Order: sequence, then C-alpha cells, then structure tokens
Amino acid sequence: MGKEPLLQKVRIQEDIESDKKTRVNGGDDDGPVTFVLLLTTVTALWGTFSYGTAAGFTSPAQTGMMEGLNLSLAEFSFFGSVLTIGGLVGAALSGRFADLFGRRGALWVSNSFCMAGWLMIAFSQATWSLDIGRFLLGVASGVTSYVVPVYIVEIAPKRIRGAFSAVSMLVMCASMTFSFLVGSVISWQNLALFSTVPCVLEFAGLVFIPESPRWLSRNGRVKESEVALQRLRGNSTNITKEAAEIKKYMEKLQESKEDGLLELFKPRYSRAVIVGIGLLVLQQLGGLSGYTFYMSSIFNKAGVFFIYSMISGMGILFVIKMVPETRGRSLEEIQADVAR
Repeated sequence: MGKEPLLQKVRIQEDIESDKKTRVNGGDDDGPVTFVLLLTTVTALWGTFSYGTAAGFTSPAQTGMMEGLNLSLAEFSFFGSVLTIGGLVGAALSGRFADLFGRRGALWVSNSFCMAGWLMIAFSQATWSLDIGRFLLGVASGVTSYVVPVYIVEIAPKRIRGAFSAVSMLVMCASMTFSFLVGSVISWQNLALFSTVPCVLEFAGLVFIPESPRWLSRNGRVKESEVALQRLRGNSTNITKEAAEIKKYMEKLQESKEDGLLELFKPRYSRAVIVGIGLLVLQQLGGLSGYTFYMSSIFNKAGVFFIYSMISGMGILFVIKMVPETRGRSLEEIQADVAR
C-alpha cells in the first residue's frame, strides 16, 4: 500500500499543532523586512511589470500598427491573441522550469524570452515577426505568472506574505496603465523599445538576489538554503526555527509519492481545485484579457462593460465564500484549510 499524500489532513494538522506549541514556547522569529528581501521582491515584480506592459501594449498600439504596417483587423486581432497562445505554452512549462532551474533560474529564462520578444516587435516590418515576438512575450508571461507569486510566497515572512503577494496584482494593473498612457504619446515601436527597460532592470537584480530557500532545501542544498534564508532575514535574525521548519517540510515532501493528474479529481482535493479554477475562470470571464488588449475600442461598447461587471460581481462573492484567509498563517495551515 502506497504512502499517503503529503497534504493529507491528519498529518498536516499534527504539524500545525506542533508549530503552534513552538510559537508559544519560543516566540515568533518571523524576521524583519530587510533590504535583500525588498530587492528580491522588487526584482521578481519587474517580471510581472513586463507581463502587464505586454498585455496592455495592443490597446494604444492598435491604430499605429494597423496604419503603419497595413494590417487588417483580422491580422491585428491574431497578433493580440498570440500572447494567450504563448501564455498557454509558458504556463505548461513554468512548473518544470521552476523545479529544474529554481525560481531565480526560471526568471532568467522568462526574462530572456521577454527581451527577445520586445526587440522582435520593435524592429519588425512583417506580420510573421510581430507574431513570433508576441508569442515569445506570451511564453515569458506564462512562466512569470506562476514563478513570481511562488517565489514571493516562499521568501516572504508569513506575517506580511499576503501583503507582498497582493503587490503583484497592483504592479500588474499599474504596468497596464503605464503602457496605455505612455503608448498614447509615443509610437508603438518606441513603446516596444521602452518596454525592454523592466527586462534590463530585472536582469540586473537577478545577479544579486538569492534563490528560494525552500527550493534549495528541496534539492538537498541545505547549507545554501540556510545562507539564502539568512540573507533574506538579516544577519541579526535567528533563523534556526524557520530553517528547521523548511527542512522538515521538504523532507516530508521528498518522502511522499508524487500524485498524478487524476489525483486532482479525488474528493479531498475538490475544494482546492474549485477555488483555483474558479478564480481563474471568473477572472477571465470578467473581461480581464478582452478589455486589456482592446481597451481603446471597447470603451465605446457599454453593453460589454455591463456583462463584465456582472461577472466581476460574481467573482467577489466567490472569493468571500470559497477562498480561505491567509493572513498570518503558514503555507501548511492554508493548505490544510483548503483540503478540508
């Protein structure tokens, strides 16, 4: 008979109770917000910023590209949708990249795709090179949309993990706004070139930031994991308890069997699957991609906004009813709550 999955409720609950006792006896050594932690988070968020500029690029660039390159509406619409096709490819590869190269390594890969994509678009004179560049941006966005939140969650102290995670969506919205505003006053070629700046800043930051301590520990690099954790928490912080928790959790992760895709359909995972897929579906049906890609033309269609607002309202109710509280809780506690 095989071993039970790691997230089985009974085993996780025992770890949670043990952790609570440790907190009572030993206090909370969560650690301060250090410069290295902020630098690491900001560097990762440049990837999110690039994703946002890619999503918002088509709206201000539509008129200039169609007139300058003699694109038909169908050709431009395909150019806009290629981002989502690349996103599907990037999303499919993101988990493998994150496990194989590490969180920081996966950001290196996605940033390379992003830089190549923007340069192809900026210097393109044909539809095929535009589409390839847009596809590369999609691949980068697919990888980034997975790796950045995981990286931030793994490095952030749990008392501020929720706030740090929320910043990712704020940056995404800000970058879309930036792309729309800047693209309204400069040409689409210059906007594409200007969009490489976040890639350059991310490349520079990746040189100095540490790898995720959890990923290092999972791959048996315990000493490196402790060094990375100490950098993130500061030299004056005692990381003994947190390092031990990470090591213990990753050891159990290694011992457990790797569940296949069919495991997702078992009752114990039903709530986690419903929450995850529900949030993604409602987000997309709420018009996220539609009004982002074609905002300049969709403003004239009030009926579309009415439909999107109805679905967005459903999304708010879904979050209130289904999504568990995360503030001040460990990843294991959140997982146990979702798996209830």
